Amino acid sequence: MNSILRAVHHHRPRRALLKRLIWAAARSCAMSGLYPGKLGDHWLRVERRDMPIKGLGEEFLGLSIAHVSDLHCSPIVRERYLRQCVGKVNELEADFVAITGDFITGPRRYARRVAGILGELSPKIATIACLGNHDYGVLTRGGLGGTRGLADYTAERLGRVDIFVMLN
Repeated sequence: MNSILRAVHHHRPRRALLKRLIWAAARSCAMSGLYPGKLGDHWLRVERRDMPIKGLGEEFLGLSIAHVSDLHCSPIVRERYLRQCVGKVNELEADFVAITGDFITGPRRYARRVAGILGELSPKIATIACLGNHDYGVLTRGGLGGTRGLADYTAERLGRVDIFVMLN
């Protein structure tokens, strides 16, 4: 029995190293090897749309919304890119910013990072958001599946930077 415990204990550092190597390979491939173009502005698409809404109160006529989705702050989607996105959204001078899901792909530290970056948004009125499936922990160090408390933690971190998170 002791030899089995020693063998399991001996393989833990290798397992951690393997995980780090896999993430590094994924980053490398996504950032250069398998993606034929340059990461950057072409990932961010700005489209202007008129959205007539029947019964909308007079006080809302002419207001603008900047919609942002699928940020995926992670080892692959870097903070510099997300800051560029925030800069582009701020240039729109929107009344509202609406962010729909997938703020992160990974552990809690990415919730802290993305909240810090999104705290730089400057809509005239408010930023509202709802979480996506990845914000519940789809890809984590523990493997596929949910991570207990990750969505609540992400919502709490976003709330600290005045982003109103609607939970469903």
